[in-house]
Amino acid sequence: MCNVKDCPPVAVIGRSAMHPRRMSPLIFLLLCAGLTYAQPSRPWKFDQKQGAIISSSVRFQFLTPSLARLEFDPSGHFVDAPTAVVLKRHWPRVKTEVEEKDSWLIARSKTISVRYRLGTGKFTKESLRIVWRDSTGERTWSPGDSDQNNLGGISRSLDGAGKDRIPKAGQGILSSAGYFLLDDSPTPLWNEESSWIVQREGTSSQDWYFFVYARNYHQALKSYSELCGSIPLIPRYTLGPWVTDLNYEYLPGSELIEKYHYSDKDLKDEVNKLRTAGLPLDILVLDFAWHRYGWQGSYD
Repeated sequence: MCNVKDCPPVAVIGRSAMHPRRMSPLIFLLLCAGLTYAQPSRPWKFDQKQGAIISSSVRFQFLTPSLARLEFDPSGHFVDAPTAVVLKRHWPRVKTEVEEKDSWLIARSKTISVRYRLGTGKFTKESLRIVWRDSTGERTWSPGDSDQNNLGGISRSLDGAGKDRIPKAGQGILSSAGYFLLDDSPTPLWNEESSWIVQREGTSSQDWYFFVYARNYHQALKSYSELCGSIPLIPRYTLGPWVTDLNYEYLPGSELIEKYHYSDKDLKDEVNKLRTAGLPLDILVLDFAWHRYGWQGSYD
């Protein structure tokens, strides 16, 4: 095991063999050069600039002692640009220990141990294991493990909700199991020059963030907001009255939807009528009628 900050490669040669009286000057000089330049063969390296452990197509980085980033890319091209979800890329260096044991690469912070079977490529249940400890003892996670203790996230839509149907909520950040996996693999990258998103290259890469927080939910939310950006308070006007226009797309084939065309004048007239009538209005919702090809298609 070595602390990656303090453990450079070292070549060791028997003392008696190094005695200058027992060898020619040329051999002595060659061996001394070997002491300086000999590097042990190992299938991983430590990137001092990024503070990351790299082995062929995988890269591991501890952003904090309790937050690890795990990347796989078959071409070995890793993502350093922000994405549409993850914004922060520069983190203080975290003390990291690394060792290779029985074909496993083991990287540790003081909180998390990431174990990866070298040369196996994509992260799978057989190739990756994350280990940490909490008040209940040692905990482990591998790809494919489900979290039955997750406290839930949000529902993408309330369409069709009723007494007989509650939309299923997705996974949330908080879990009584004390961990959360953020899969940022399909998220577009953020191009700072154009201030717009661009697709990632390839479709088989993995870009994961593993949070460990036990029952410290405040820490979990703080780490998430530091990684992905803080959430601003909603504007004050959103607390006022909302009015939605007529949903023309719900009248397919009718004369109204076939002949009516939205314009900026129509919207201004609609607002003026409400104002003239003394009806309070803070937000006018332009439902789906402005879509060109039906309520689910086109943002033209």
